Amino acid sequence: MTIKFTPVGGVEEIGSNFSLIESDNTQVVIDYGIMFPDDEVFGISYLIADHGIIDPEKLRGIVITHAHEDHIGGIFHLLKNFPNTPLYCSLFSKILIELKLDNQKITNPIILFTAQDDLEIGEILVSPFQVTHSIPETHGIYLSDQNREVGLTYISDFKFDLDITTEPPFDLKRLKSLTHTSKKNAFFIDSTNILIEQQTTSEEHVYQSLDSHIKQGPSRVFITLFSSNLFRLQAIFQSAIDDGRKIIILGKSVEKYLYAGLKASLIKDFSSHIVSAKSYKEGSGRYLIILSGCQGDFYSALRRVAYGEDTTFKLNENDLLIFSSKTIPGNETSVFKIYNRLAESGVDFITAKESLTHASGHPGKGDITKLLSHLKPDFYFPIHGESYFLKKHYEFIKEHYPQIKCFLIYNYDEVLIDSEVDIKKLEKVAPVLIHGKRLEVERSVISQRRKLASLGCCFVTIISQEKHFVMSLLGLPEATEQLKPSLEKLLKRVLDEKGKKHNNDDVDEEIRIAIRRFFNQHIGYRPIAIVHRV
Repeated sequence: MTIKFTPVGGVEEIGSNFSLIESDNTQVVIDYGIMFPDDEVFGISYLIADHGIIDPEKLRGIVITHAHEDHIGGIFHLLKNFPNTPLYCSLFSKILIELKLDNQKITNPIILFTAQDDLEIGEILVSPFQVTHSIPETHGIYLSDQNREVGLTYISDFKFDLDITTEPPFDLKRLKSLTHTSKKNAFFIDSTNILIEQQTTSEEHVYQSLDSHIKQGPSRVFITLFSSNLFRLQAIFQSAIDDGRKIIILGKSVEKYLYAGLKASLIKDFSSHIVSAKSYKEGSGRYLIILSGCQGDFYSALRRVAYGEDTTFKLNENDLLIFSSKTIPGNETSVFKIYNRLAESGVDFITAKESLTHASGHPGKGDITKLLSHLKPDFYFPIHGESYFLKKHYEFIKEHYPQIKCFLIYNYDEVLIDSEVDIKKLEKVAPVLIHGKRLEVERSVISQRRKLASLGCCFVTIISQEKHFVMSLLGLPEATEQLKPSLEKLLKRVLDEKGKKHNNDDVDEEIRIAIRRFFNQHIGYRPIAIVHRV
């Protein structure tokens, strides 16, 4: 039986991960995440991959590998459109997904699995296995047909960390045993850190470095990190407690992941050592203050504290701020503005450039080399990364493992696997734009927003019975206010002259054209002109 693998999101980009596995009568979805927008989409909340490729008659299940936003962030939209389709996930992911659903009426059953379970979803056998990443309960997925002709090893996020002690290590033994059950094996492997030559640093080494910084630090140590990195949070808490520090948390995202971790019995309960920011008093002891928003988000605790806008904490030269994170591509400007603000104010701060304060959750070439020293797939597909990463990953495999048949694929490449591989390029569908309360936004709206943002707008309301109009300007330089009397005089003349000979629609269009010409003559560009009648 042929198995089809079609990446719909997450292959040629970072985010909106969504892959479709298909046999004759079964479809299984792996993950349904979001991608955060760039500035070109003007305020959109997030993007999700279009799910039109799914056949509701064949869809048998949705499998979640782990609970990062780029893998579960869009799950509400999928569950709403495919009611009653079972959702398979770990307990930690289930808790976070239910928080995300926010009491919305969802009828899909949620079926829990562990890293040792074997699931039968329609015609497809699905076996999760433990991998190490930067969030608890991350799984690779092994998929095969009933006859074990073909096996697919899907690992979208991992690093090959066998030294970790705070969570189970990468379960190489189980993966080996799974691959031995199939005649042919295809690997779909994370490309995020393929530009890094060495193996990704173990979290254990990061814990030791952070422990040293905290214990040698001043009375107030601030630290920011990815809130989902729960085991690192636990290690930081333990260092603070050992050093006699009280812990303060600023940021709802940290509280959310701590709640989920406690409910899933993944971490210790540190609540007796956590105090509220309201109880803080200057000079009252040693503190560790956790700040959310390590990417410089505008409304985050990190930005608020760094810019001196927090009501409780004002940073000074006696404080230490640790960045236990990397800057995600696209966020450089926001993060470096914070660096500059801290430097100007004299605050001592440490980033991952100067010290081992962060380790990635993704594999460098060293991780992949170690993985392939134990396993020999027949076919290999770089996934989970931007197009440049995929290409470099492909070149690495081709150069160092010529015996493995490696293929370069992108979103909407339908991969058919049996004894050989056949790739068919499907027509690509643009991602769906979501804003506000999970509302889809048409792309034509983005064009309108772009024009409004870059050009400004002149509104004219014509009061028909009085043959009078009211004008207002929005998003234009203040100097244009001085032009209003001249523009009003021009529009009055157009209204008087054209109103006698033309219908209202024609007159309104003449006024719109006159506005745009007037501003182009005086300020060098044409703002949006909107004319309506009452």
